[in-house]
Amino acid sequence: MIPAVRDAILNGTRAATEVHRAFRIREEIEAAGGAVDIFGTIDELGIPLFFTPLDKLVGACVKLSPGRVGILVTTERDLHMQRFTGAHELGHFVREHKGSLDNEDNIRPAGQAQGREPQEIEADAFASEFLMPKWLCRDVARRHGWGREDLKDPLVVYQLSLRLAISYSATCWGLAAHGLIGPDIARTLEAVQPKTTKRRLLGEVTLADPWADVWLIEQGDHRVSLALGPADVVVLTLEEHAGAGYLWDHAALERAGFGIIRDERAPKRRGTVGGPVCRRLVARVPSRGRHEVLLTERRPWAREAPPIRELDLQTAGEFRRNHNGTAEVHH
Repeated sequence: MIPAVRDAILNGTRAATEVHRAFRIREEIEAAGGAVDIFGTIDELGIPLFFTPLDKLVGACVKLSPGRVGILVTTERDLHMQRFTGAHELGHFVREHKGSLDNEDNIRPAGQAQGREPQEIEADAFASEFLMPKWLCRDVARRHGWGREDLKDPLVVYQLSLRLAISYSATCWGLAAHGLIGPDIARTLEAVQPKTTKRRLLGEVTLADPWADVWLIEQGDHRVSLALGPADVVVLTLEEHAGAGYLWDHAALERAGFGIIRDERAPKRRGTVGGPVCRRLVARVPSRGRHEVLLTERRPWAREAPPIRELDLQTAGEFRRNHNGTAEVHH
């Protein structure tokens, strides 16, 4: 690696770590789960943040007055691009770069530094490390029981990207930057489009919105805030002890406005009778609002008895901006 490129990457990643430490971001996330709140951090730093349609740009870090800068983020891109752009512009601010007007060529995932200006490499390295630090990848993997071999599976990497709230492509290259996969594997993973993985998850179920995401919800998501979008679909895969009379009660999903599409059971192991089964629930996410849904596994005739297991599904609100620049809270 060219020394100037290496130095720029190191400067950006160190600056991101310093901001994490200053705001105790690691401690908060490891305690409660969830993604890094980039827009909240910008607000805590007292930096004016504007969401507006931008002509040929996705973001900017501009001087507002002597000693004061502001960050602009386009309303013309999805939440993942908005978050990475916001982190990129924060990187310019933290590294005290001169003002920057950024198009998509200036904002790229980690590992794509060839032929670029050092300050743009620094800002991207900051954004990648800020939104996807190695410790956060490991924390999500630990909650879900994913090992290094699992990170070669596009489905696992897609699910990781959803929990980090960054793009699938950025997740592939972020894993490579952390040495969790090799560059060749990152390229192979990136070539698998998320729409292919979504079809793998849904089978015959179709998405009303082809841009919506499909979340595979497991026990590792218990009490973790998930940034579900209003057109997204959740696939809950739950071990159920039906042979002993214990069933997952999904009524709370319906009360919260989730639309049940499929409700299926299959033996966990072929040829077994009376053992645990896999309960698979497919549901559309409600269109608006934050929700906390408590699913319980219990015997229906013994509702006063405590459940043997619970899954507390929480949807976390995050600002996404409309094209007219007004704020709207989605899940």
